[in-house]
Amino acid sequence: VVDSSGSGIANAFVFANPQGCFDSTTGAHKDCMGGFSQSTSTGGFLLNVSPGSYEVGAGAPGMPNGQLVEVTVDTDGNATSGGVALNNTTNPLTLKLAKTSVSISGTVLDESGSAIQYAHVETQKISSGGTCSSFTSVGGFTGTPTDSSGQYTLYITNGTWLLRAFAPAYGFVACKVVTISSDTSATGQTLQATASDFKTISGTAKAGAFVAAFGPNGGNNTAADSSGNYSLKVKSGTYAVECFANGVGPCGKQSSVNATSDVTVNFDTTVNTGTVNVTITG
Repeated sequence: VVDSSGSGIANAFVFANPQGCFDSTTGAHKDCMGGFSQSTSTGGFLLNVSPGSYEVGAGAPGMPNGQLVEVTVDTDGNATSGGVALNNTTNPLTLKLAKTSVSISGTVLDESGSAIQYAHVETQKISSGGTCSSFTSVGGFTGTPTDSSGQYTLYITNGTWLLRAFAPAYGFVACKVVTISSDTSATGQTLQATASDFKTISGTAKAGAFVAAFGPNGGNNTAADSSGNYSLKVKSGTYAVECFANGVGPCGKQSSVNATSDVTVNFDTTVNTGTVNVTITG
């Protein structure tokens, strides 16, 4: 796996999606699972797959996925792509990713200024003059999770980019528009939740139950802890809040919950269940 300059990319995710597999002895078609690997420090990778046809691709945090490459693995273990034999020494399969020399980087923060670990940050290229609420996409999209310090890096090109962050317990966090010109990277691009924008819906439900809130301003979801307590943040607005318990089914719904301030929504912590016995004869 290499970048646009031909340098190896470490820790890229490499996958082989099966398009059709066949038994190495009889040649008969069979089901197969494909393969998955991660590149080494020099960009090298190894995928172990059954004989068959595959689409092979790669991706890495902060970079768009590269183009898929069709590869056929014969019953003798030899592989070809585009009718050309692949060989680890003289003609290895090369997967290119658009890791440019220009990037947008920064940190995702909660309303108190603390870093949000493993939030998802994404960016898409938009026409000049676009805003977070009104924009026209012109192609180009990439995303990455933040690290343990809430930091992220996205590799992009010159142009106008819409930058958005999402995080567990928040859903949508923040948005901003960044303009890149003259191949100059944009650092210090902080995406921070604004306290006045978010309210908390909390309460009790059956332990482990899934609780979801959804409305015109978006939504969010979480699971009740072992004590049956849950808490989730949403944009200020009105929501429907539902509870669903695994192995039980729906455990409650409250419509038109006013979350213009913090609000409590409680569901039954115990749910009556019954047993349905079905006998099939024939």
